[in-house]
Amino acid sequence: MILIGCGCLSLVGVIAIAISAAVVIPLLSSRYQSRLESLEIENSPLVVPDGWIRFQNIPGNIVHDWEPELKEHFAAFSFNYPDDTFGLVADNSCFARVDSTLDHTSQGKVMLESFIVDSAWSVKELEPGMDIDLIFPSLLNDKKNEFEAKFSNFHELSRFPDTVGPEQGLAMTFEAEMKDESQKAYKIFGKTIVIRPKGEMNGVAITLLASEFNPEVAAPEFVGVAGSAAEILSTFRFTAAEPTQNLDE
Repeated sequence: MILIGCGCLSLVGVIAIAISAAVVIPLLSSRYQSRLESLEIENSPLVVPDGWIRFQNIPGNIVHDWEPELKEHFAAFSFNYPDDTFGLVADNSCFARVDSTLDHTSQGKVMLESFIVDSAWSVKELEPGMDIDLIFPSLLNDKKNEFEAKFSNFHELSRFPDTVGPEQGLAMTFEAEMKDESQKAYKIFGKTIVIRPKGEMNGVAITLLASEFNPEVAAPEFVGVAGSAAEILSTFRFTAAEPTQNLDE
């Protein structure tokens, strides 16, 4: 049995795999090269802009019982963000969320960018490629269902392999609509990337959002590439669990 979950959603199923030798050989060669590239990233120094502060995810951050998945499938990680333009948002449905907002004169406060880290978990990878080919797509399907219920006019646009630091993952881009304080809709672009440390059950789903009011992210393909949230993403790393105070100070 294979258990798959993301946030509050879960999927139980049995996955059978049959891959011919003609497909396996080039597949393994490609992933060996990807692993070499990952090692280069892993051994390179992490560059953090001056003045940014560090968020460290620790078990003590999760203080409510109505999100048991966050405790049961805890993932230790850190990222850095500029606290002059982004603020930590209290959101009990995820591990961490930082938002940048704009006080729009005609529409009230609107979201410029958002960086959200949610839980994503499954069994350990049983065979090479199972994460990218089978497990991660199922986790992204869970996120898609969640977004369809949360946002108006949600449309998935693409899926493709992606990396966060040294970790290999799978990304989904989308567009949707949010509402401002006057309940007027405005367009947002988004990208969700599912990753986890190699050999571990617990991972994360990282979601980046940008609105039509952000001139740096004018199209879905720029999410995670341009803008401040993309810079925050570049500082994300899985870490060893630390019984310390959160460094968001």
